[in-house]
Amino acid sequence: MSTHLTTERDRWVLWMPVALGAGISLYFGLPNEPPLWAGPAVLAASLGAGLALRRRPAAVVALLIAVGTIAFGFTAASLRSWSKAGPVIADPTEPMRVSGRVSELEPLENGQRVVLDRLSLPGLVGGTVPRRVRLHLRSGIDVRPGQHLSVLAVLMPPPPPAAPGAYDFSRQAWFLGLGASVMPSGSPV
Repeated sequence: MSTHLTTERDRWVLWMPVALGAGISLYFGLPNEPPLWAGPAVLAASLGAGLALRRRPAAVVALLIAVGTIAFGFTAASLRSWSKAGPVIADPTEPMRVSGRVSELEPLENGQRVVLDRLSLPGLVGGTVPRRVRLHLRSGIDVRPGQHLSVLAVLMPPPPPAAPGAYDFSRQAWFLGLGASVMPSGSPV
């Protein structure tokens, strides 16, 4: 086997995208968010072992390259998730004044879906204030991107999947930076 790996050394690079994808898949297949240091620690260990064992048989070197590339994919996915993460509301709030800038606007059949950023939420403090929230406005309310909007509303956590294996909006909201869905209880100002 070692002889075969040695003769195929110039093709090892072709397996790197597969290993990179395996690391990314491994990250997204985990049931819980791993610590941020996990991927870089395995990557550093495999690089260190690769340097120390570089004169070993080709099978050992190939294995260390594969582990390092998998760890690199895992680290890349972890860092991307960490960079997109934002505070998420854990429980519904009491009605409060939600104010912010309209950053996205999507017309719907019965109104508009609006994403607000640059939020002002006087009832929340510190790390619990989401960066962005999404709300649905009924027809007849004219808003434009960049406009300031204020509404009396209840903040709700992004909903989980309706059934096991169904679409997971809370996961999508995580990557969109949405920390809450807003249930308007009054008219926008």
